Amino acid sequence: MNINYTSSDIQTICTGSFLQNTNQEAIHSIAYDTRKIHQGSTTLFACLKTATNNGHKYIEEGYKKRVRFFLVDENVATKKFPEATFIKVNSVLEALQIWAKHHRKKFNIPVIAITGSAGKTTVKEWMYHVLSEKFKINRSPKSFNSQLGVALSLFEISEDTELAIIEAGISKRSEMAKLEEIIQPNIGVLTSFGMAHRENFDSEEDHFKEKIVLFKNCEKLFIPNQLKDKLANPTSLIYTFDGGTIEENNINLIRKIAFDFGITKTAIDIKIQTLPKIALRMESLDGINNNLLLFDAYNWNLDGLEQALGYQLSLSNKKDRYLILSKSATVKLNTSSLKKVVAQYSLKEAKSTEKDLLIFGSNVEVDFNKLSDAILLFKGNQPELKRLASKMKARNHSTFVEINLPALKNNIGVWKSRVPKTCQLLAMVKAQSYGAELTKITEFLVQQGIGYLGVAFADEGVELRKSGVKLPIIVMNTDLSSWQDCFQYKLEPSVYSFDQMEALVTELIHEGIDQFPIHLKFDTGMHRLGFQSGDLERVIQYIKAQPEIKVQSVFSHLADADNLNDSSFTLLQLKSFQHISENVQKALPYPILRHVLNSEGLGNYPEYCFDMVRLGIGMFGISSNPEVEKTLENVIAWKSTISQIKDINIGESLGYGRSFIADKKTKIAIIPVGYADGFQRRLSNGKGGVYVNGKYHPTVGRVCMDMLMIDCAEDNLQVGDEVEIIGPNQNLKNLADICDTIPYEIMTGLSARMPRVFIEEID
Repeated sequence: MNINYTSSDIQTICTGSFLQNTNQEAIHSIAYDTRKIHQGSTTLFACLKTATNNGHKYIEEGYKKRVRFFLVDENVATKKFPEATFIKVNSVLEALQIWAKHHRKKFNIPVIAITGSAGKTTVKEWMYHVLSEKFKINRSPKSFNSQLGVALSLFEISEDTELAIIEAGISKRSEMAKLEEIIQPNIGVLTSFGMAHRENFDSEEDHFKEKIVLFKNCEKLFIPNQLKDKLANPTSLIYTFDGGTIEENNINLIRKIAFDFGITKTAIDIKIQTLPKIALRMESLDGINNNLLLFDAYNWNLDGLEQALGYQLSLSNKKDRYLILSKSATVKLNTSSLKKVVAQYSLKEAKSTEKDLLIFGSNVEVDFNKLSDAILLFKGNQPELKRLASKMKARNHSTFVEINLPALKNNIGVWKSRVPKTCQLLAMVKAQSYGAELTKITEFLVQQGIGYLGVAFADEGVELRKSGVKLPIIVMNTDLSSWQDCFQYKLEPSVYSFDQMEALVTELIHEGIDQFPIHLKFDTGMHRLGFQSGDLERVIQYIKAQPEIKVQSVFSHLADADNLNDSSFTLLQLKSFQHISENVQKALPYPILRHVLNSEGLGNYPEYCFDMVRLGIGMFGISSNPEVEKTLENVIAWKSTISQIKDINIGESLGYGRSFIADKKTKIAIIPVGYADGFQRRLSNGKGGVYVNGKYHPTVGRVCMDMLMIDCAEDNLQVGDEVEIIGPNQNLKNLADICDTIPYEIMTGLSARMPRVFIEEID
């Protein structure tokens, strides 16, 4: 979000009044959750009220984070906040909607509004994927489709936006009319129509009529073929689509829309091949017997349950569906309300041998050992749920690495807040993005506004280009064997020696290429790759004499930026780099980029941002600066399950080398994770451990290539229990400290044989 309003603008637009007005600085963003505020001084905090909370309680917390603008609908003791501006309105939510409507009217662009019972977020993201090469698009973040979410989505529209895609959802009467008034769409998309939220309407027809209020002023409407006849008085140009499965239906819809926007059939076909997988709010995994398993540990309430059931229904394509809940987690819910919600999705209470679980399904009796071709929704996070889920998982998913994309987005926001607006962010995605996964992580980083990418070797850049990445890419390590890849795939090499530069120029002359972008690396104290400071004049003269190359940037690398006790060496490097880069810039007739800060440098020396900074491990939640680290979130989790539990008698040994011999009768659990996966052998015999059901269990015996053993004598663990190797109890940095190493080594050591599961949480 990058809006530009003063407090007086907002007071006028929202017909509010000032409780206190201290300044007229520009407001650039809106926040409604103080936990997500990183750049407070230009943020307005909207004090929203919900059924369970009141944003006015967090004014003091926001003020401590340098927030100086507050939108309120209660009286406030303003003297406690002498530097703050308070705008009072009748309703904060309604004021945001009025303001969003005003903001929308400033832009004469196509606005697509999407609604439906299921598939809204998927269609929105796929539409963005196909159309974004032709248009500068702003779209609703995640599933921001509520009365609040739609308003916030509209504030993403800016002067350079050519097309907006806004998602809209309703749960009761009269909501859609308000959203239509705010969005003012001229193109409408109805993805599907089903049972979600229907209990608040008198009939299916009544529900449908409420949905299509969104399209009353649209010039064009895309609607499923089977719903066309439901339109009583169509005024728009109607496009229909059809298919087989839900996914095929969505793809046909995307084709229709893209073609209408002038994308060629060939270009559409190419983009369809690389449609992103939308994880939404759930983790989905293949199960045994061709079952699909959905895991939703969020929003444990009836609203969250209904959302999850709607998503399950959208995937079903007439397959049997089952909802599995923990009896312990449902005791506080109103049983009749729970059954009413479930009944709307044609699920009945089922009988099963699973004693601790409450099960609803397509069939009254269910045997999970024999179940096949069904979709199972596990709602909650209790051990008894995890045990059944573990039994139902396909074996190749017993150990996996989980990537939390919302946490990654938060961390990028934290780092963005530390740089000037003119400074670009370069994301280092070398070594498979530090072990996370190269193409998926890069695609996500592009969505977050990263301007440059960095890889270690040319083949990583080639992989990114083949996946459709268009951003400029720096290759840090190049030689003669890499030049052709750089030319063919428009990769920009780092140049660090005269021999290398001369070899590159010779190749460029042979290919007839001029003005090829390069990045000059100078050694300011790391003493790895790089020209020496004494080479400066010779480098400049060589560059000026060779039209085949053009300097895109000058950079260096800090050796000691994470040293909080002594900054002297780092400051010497920074001063040296400043001198070198200024002289290069003065000698050249065109502007260049200058960058020296990595994640640790940005954490501790933000005043030396220059024109670009390089983010690496910091994106994943690591910083030596304790104040910065407080605002970062853990991105990586590493999980497995217990394969077997057995008793060990006194005097019996365990594992290779018999390094553990029991001095009492004990019990051990075997976990299918070993040093081939990245769990280092040095963690043997109690030096390391894992968490099961929130409790720490040390290793016993030596860590093997493919498995490890833990002591579980004092706990009633069971086969299938989930194991946390990295997670809330033992994060990446904790594990690195135990291994006497750094988080980089742990992350890059996570074996590629373990699948990566991407989590996208919906607010």
